[in-house]
Amino acid sequence: RKTFRPDARWGERLQLFVEGCYMNCSVYLNGEHLLTHPYGYTSFAVDLTAGGLRLGQPNVLAIRAESRGSNSRWYAGAGLFRPVSLLAHPALHLAVPGGVYVTTPHIALTASDGLRADATVAVNVTVANARGTTA
Repeated sequence: RKTFRPDARWGERLQLFVEGCYMNCSVYLNGEHLLTHPYGYTSFAVDLTAGGLRLGQPNVLAIRAESRGSNSRWYAGAGLFRPVSLLAHPALHLAVPGGVYVTTPHIALTASDGLRADATVAVNVTVANARGTTA
């Protein structure tokens, strides 16, 4: 549980980014349930601005993790096991998580010495637009 007072100068959108919470992670803002992320090994984000954030006033953010029984091969506990960040950005921004995804679908050596190669690089960019207008 954390109390914070957001400033309007921080940005148009405030988003909570949870890198790791095992498991059944529920996020609450000012007592209102915003999201439940059932899986424990993937990161997720929740838009606090759309969830009733009060600028210039105290806000209470709470995260609850629940793990019952034997349900994991790797992590036997429950709770936050990676960083949690508050992200401030304009309404038009790179999506979080996964806003930029880079792959190399083709790589081939072009010389027998292994020092030269041809490669294709694919970049996929996802832009989030919280204003609902055409960007």
